[in-house]
Amino acid sequence: MAGIRTLGIGIIAKDEVQSFFLEFEPFEGGCKFGDCLHHSEPECVVKAAVRDGVIDSLRYESYLRLQSEVGA
Repeated sequence: MAGIRTLGIGIIAKDEVQSFFLEFEPFEGGCKFGDCLHHSEPECVVKAAVRDGVIDSLRYESYLRLQSEVGA
């Protein structure tokens, strides 16, 4: 069986993870806080887009998983 079992992403910071999720791009700069990581911050437009079905919830969950696996 062929496929990828692991993917090395090197060293990236938590605030860089969102750049790999192009569906977040239209919402860039729309959050209340400029350093929003779209996790638990209030008035996050990305979380609102997920809630409203504009961003797929599975993609958002992937984002959260990847963010939790990277460095500070």
